[in-house]
Amino acid sequence: PASGALLSIMADSNDFRGVDLLIQDDGRLQVHMIHKWPDNAVKIVTKEALLAKQGPPRHIAVTYDGSSKAAGLKVYIDGVLQDFDVEVDQLSDSVLASQPLNIGSRPSAGSLKGDVKDLRYFDRSLGTAEILAVALEQLAQINLERLDSDKSLEEAILAWHLVASDDP
Repeated sequence: PASGALLSIMADSNDFRGVDLLIQDDGRLQVHMIHKWPDNAVKIVTKEALLAKQGPPRHIAVTYDGSSKAAGLKVYIDGVLQDFDVEVDQLSDSVLASQPLNIGSRPSAGSLKGDVKDLRYFDRSLGTAEILAVALEQLAQINLERLDSDKSLEEAILAWHLVASDDP
């Protein structure tokens, strides 16, 4: 299974100030928002090992409302809102870091063992319906590329749903 940093804007040398999104070795996702670790930070970890199984590509979305609280974070996998455990919830200062955006790495967390197909940043928090629409479009596009076919986007969405579904 994939593991490592999906993305980070973080410096190890400055009490880990910044943000990151990691896939743990057990397949669960974790999000850090840190001013000074661990006293002034937020850390959440998804309850389920969503990336542990090999299968179709997954779409991951994270939103944040600016509240400095774990409750202000939402994690979606393939457009579906996920439950998470809150491990640290005491952020009271800025998480802005002067580091560049790293895709697929973080200095102390190692490189991602997997691939990032597409990364999008929005300057506003997307709603659930928007996240689902982006997820379905992206997953259908990946499915079309994998099939190397002339299917329509709608046919690709249906084909992806049938492949990704646990139902027979």
